Amino acid sequence: MKWLLVAILLASSLGCGAVYPELATTVRAPETDAALDPPPPDDLYYLYFAGAVVPARTRDGREWPSGGPTTYAKLKVGDGTLMQSPTDPSTRRPTWPKQEPKNYRVPSGAPLTLELWVSDAIQDKPLCQVAVLDLEHLRAGGRSDFDCDSGARITLGVEPARAVIGLGFYYELRGAEGIRVTRVLQHSPAARAGLVAGARIQTIQGKSVVPMDALAVRSAMNANSRTGVRMDVELPGGTRRVLTVQDGPIYPVPDEGIDLKQP
Repeated sequence: MKWLLVAILLASSLGCGAVYPELATTVRAPETDAALDPPPPDDLYYLYFAGAVVPARTRDGREWPSGGPTTYAKLKVGDGTLMQSPTDPSTRRPTWPKQEPKNYRVPSGAPLTLELWVSDAIQDKPLCQVAVLDLEHLRAGGRSDFDCDSGARITLGVEPARAVIGLGFYYELRGAEGIRVTRVLQHSPAARAGLVAGARIQTIQGKSVVPMDALAVRSAMNANSRTGVRMDVELPGGTRRVLTVQDGPIYPVPDEGIDLKQP
């Protein structure tokens, strides 16, 4: 029985491929008032719900229970929801403090609707629906108030996309195979330099990465990121290139998992 268990475990280990942990290049907040080069794309906005005011009574004249309703906000593009806040309970002046403002892509001319909803145990009910016109113009003002026929008011924060600073890619250490790039952030120095997912990094600053461990790789990148990390890269398809990737602005979108500062 003991030998059977050993055989099963051995067969299992031989049948499974090696697991390589995904590592990330370092990111940091930009310096205060630093000029970002390049600036954010024109169709990328930092959006958040800055707050709302709910009228004292419901549409049919009743007072709200427990000091106010539980509300949430939506910003819709066409029929789809671009972003939605968590609920803010029992208040006529919600601010949705648990929301996570992010950079969102909004195509020029896209139809936008800002909505304030009352969360109800039986059926959610919209308290406010108002069209948002000229989002690009609103970006210069920071926060804009929208008044609704119900007497409610909702404030939308619209700013240029926010950035973090770094190289902007993820990778795995593959031993003799070098370093495999697993992800490249869309608006990052790595993407702008031509690095793509699936590429294999063979050298950093002219030194082979094969003998390097995770700490050595991170140190080599961090030591040279401000002046430029020079890498010999094999792209998918076999083309070899020498790329230099230097710290710069990264404008992350929601599905890239990069945290941005709260407003």
